[in-house]
Amino acid sequence: MKNKFNTIQNEILSVLRDKVIPFWLERGIDRVHGGYLTDFDQNGEEGVNTVKYIVTQSRMLWGFSRLAMQSMEYMGLVWSTFLIAEFLSVVIASIFIC
Repeated sequence: MKNKFNTIQNEILSVLRDKVIPFWLERGIDRVHGGYLTDFDQNGEEGVNTVKYIVTQSRMLWGFSRLAMQSMEYMGLVWSTFLIAEFLSVVIASIFIC
């Protein structure tokens, strides 16, 4: 049973490392307006919905920050987490200032 668990765990880690994380790093960061893009079609092309929800943006920030802290391989993520944190602080400030 433990052998099967290890096999599944390794498969999941491999998909995350080789497909999921690179996808989001390449396409997910909105370099024009800040934050993360979240609308993509089945081919990975950017969709038309540009609305950014605070909960989703916060989860992305947490996830990439956690990844950067756990692995030296992803230390390059640190700059993007600062950009996203800045985006969120502007959005949140605009909510409370208005």
